[in-house]
Amino acid sequence: MTSALPDSAASYEEAVAARRSRFRPSRDALSRTSTYSFDPVFTIPHSGTHIHAFAAPPCSSHLYTGGSDGFVRRYALHATLNGTGVDNPLVPNLTSKPGGHERPPGTDMRSAVLSGYWENEEPGDWMEDLLSPDGGAQQDKFARVRWGPKSAALGPQSAVHSLAVQREELWGLSGTSRGSINLWTVRHDEGQIRHVFRPDASSSSASLQGHSPKAAVSTLTLDSDETSFLSGGWDGRIFDWDLYTGSPTRSYHAHAAQISSVSFRPLRPPIPLATSGEGDVEMREVEGKEDAEWFDAPGRVRVDEGAGGGGEGEGRKGAVKADSHGADDDADADADADADAEGEVDDLTNPHSILPSRPDPGKDIPVVGGAGKADHGELSRDVFISTGLDGTIVLWDRRVGEGEGGTKGAVGKFAAFDGRGGKSGGRCTSACWSPSGSHIYVARRSPSLQIYDLRSSPPLSTLSLPTSTGPVSAVTALPNSRHLLSASWDCVRMWDVERAMEAVAAGPSTASGAGSGKRTMPAGATVVPGHYGGTVSQLHVDPTCRWMFTTSGNRAWEGTSTETLVIHELKTVSVVAA
Repeated sequence: MTSALPDSAASYEEAVAARRSRFRPSRDALSRTSTYSFDPVFTIPHSGTHIHAFAAPPCSSHLYTGGSDGFVRRYALHATLNGTGVDNPLVPNLTSKPGGHERPPGTDMRSAVLSGYWENEEPGDWMEDLLSPDGGAQQDKFARVRWGPKSAALGPQSAVHSLAVQREELWGLSGTSRGSINLWTVRHDEGQIRHVFRPDASSSSASLQGHSPKAAVSTLTLDSDETSFLSGGWDGRIFDWDLYTGSPTRSYHAHAAQISSVSFRPLRPPIPLATSGEGDVEMREVEGKEDAEWFDAPGRVRVDEGAGGGGEGEGRKGAVKADSHGADDDADADADADADAEGEVDDLTNPHSILPSRPDPGKDIPVVGGAGKADHGELSRDVFISTGLDGTIVLWDRRVGEGEGGTKGAVGKFAAFDGRGGKSGGRCTSACWSPSGSHIYVARRSPSLQIYDLRSSPPLSTLSLPTSTGPVSAVTALPNSRHLLSASWDCVRMWDVERAMEAVAAGPSTASGAGSGKRTMPAGATVVPGHYGGTVSQLHVDPTCRWMFTTSGNRAWEGTSTETLVIHELKTVSVVAA
């Protein structure tokens, strides 16, 4: 009998690559004429815990959450939804079983399947004891590797501010509130810390080797080959870490407040999953064939404007001007927060005291599309964007100024926010790339969404929401390039970007309820059921476009929380006019 298991390292790598290639959206999900429906199928409560961070592998077989109580939790998605984790000895489930009377027939007997959880420790003396192979006199007492699933904390726990998980769930990363990043194993010896990316212990700002010990690590992003990762913190700095050496290779500094998001640029538009008998899908979108030229929604709107005689520049100015109408109506709602424009947080650590310098570190970075613009070159996995609570959006290239720190890797920055709410309303809470990597969607506290083109500094369009919806705290693009998801305090919304941009450019007369004298819900926005009444900390759509996950927590900044993880099933349900 022949074994189905790979018999060599090369065949194993081929099997892994074949498995990874399956995690792609279907052709229907990528159709530009498609729309989506979202069905909230399960809610996992985290009682008394703000969920600051979320991560999942491409297969979404397990979901990872981290919160204010200092625990990383791992949930089994399919066992939870199928109900196979209840009283099944083959499925690890650490969730407490509900007691009481027998439930009546027809009751949903499913429960969240918690397959593991472990503590997120702050840096301390335990690192030297556990992680140093030569422990000296203490070697016999403490300096030995722990085996098996983690059963106890080695040091004081820290809130989990950020998470990242390796694609095969071999290991993961979690950021602490004291500038360190823990690397722990998952598939073997679950939760055991194997390395700590340490905070900087020196007082010199010239040769920083990590985040400030007073700064939380607010974002973690693995690169495409998972040999390095980027971390952003409340000290306003971004570090590039080498996973082979465990040390930082470079730092980036252009923000004067906490880093809210870091995101690598996609190399190409999404590739549809091949159907049965179809074979491999050729990447027609990037081969430049005339019948398959790919434009994101903002790009198609600009092409239409140019064809209509308005011109690209005129269309952009018109969109910005149209949105500025009535911008002063809600300015007083944020006036009380203008004084602390660099970010007020609900934490014992004053964020202003951990900033490296009071002057703007990015003041010398040229604006995107300006006279001092650097050449972006071809698409590369080295390009990424960062946003901060100071309202700035910076475009970076790891190939520029290699081996240097500070602003040397900055390609350009986008125009400063000029809308309702002043500096406080301009805080960037989240950002993402369009599917092709040609545009950027930015969430603002104002509340609004801004759409940027890499070729110009001002926003192409600003999609504003009523003040009653609360700040926009998360944003993510759907793979068909036409639709966008945003999360506010009141709910999650799906946007038809083309329709919304066209409505903004046409002026307020096209909005529903125009003439009532008050700001109304903009055109192109549809409410997604599930979340309601709290700050959404993370908004995640899996690579197959089958699941959407939302977590509620204030990320230790501001706002309330529903303390839940909501699982949505995502379907392609209908067709809209092109």
